[in-house]
Amino acid sequence: MKKLSLIILICVLPLIHLRAQSNNEIHFGLGNAKIVKYSPASDLIAIAVGNKLKLFRSGIQIASLASNNGKISALNFDPDGKYLLTGHASGKLNIWNVKGQKLDLDIRPSHHQILSCKFLESSGKIAVLTKESLSILTTSGKVLTEAYNHYAHNIVMDVSEDGKSIAVADSESTITIYNPRGEPRSEWRSEQKWILSLAFTPDGKSLATGSTDGSVHL
Repeated sequence: MKKLSLIILICVLPLIHLRAQSNNEIHFGLGNAKIVKYSPASDLIAIAVGNKLKLFRSGIQIASLASNNGKISALNFDPDGKYLLTGHASGKLNIWNVKGQKLDLDIRPSHHQILSCKFLESSGKIAVLTKESLSILTTSGKVLTEAYNHYAHNIVMDVSEDGKSIAVADSESTITIYNPRGEPRSEWRSEQKWILSLAFTPDGKSLATGSTDGSVHL
């Protein structure tokens, strides 16, 4: 009986340990942390707090970078994890060098708050979304094209992993797919009330939309 109890204890202990690990929390003490992004190429975590960009590795803060452009409203890594984009409520866009922990580029592509900013895979371009427009920029800050939404306000954007498709949802629940040149490729109206999130599948063939009505459409 003692031998059986010992076997049961040995079997249960790893489960207890795993459960304890899964419930662990790391408190960064940052206050109002609005945006969190995980690097696609390393164990680096970027957190936006007001106008500050905090970088963490294994729960330890390794950098705190401050911007003069006001509150960070959008945040994203490049596919290689070497650079970080921060879009700001002031309409400014920053590109940060992750390894050097320094600001590489400071531009104003818009006078409206930047809702989303993402690198386009392997194209050396950046997609920037405001409520009024979708802009395609080079990584040096040159605006290549702008697509304006004259009928409703843009809400959210996602870019496929291959960078060939850009999806934008607006306040009328219209979803528009653009090519990397910022040209509309297709458009349809969703039955959802208010789309707050978009996500391409890894192969870029399907798009999930999440709405305030509690539904997810694919």
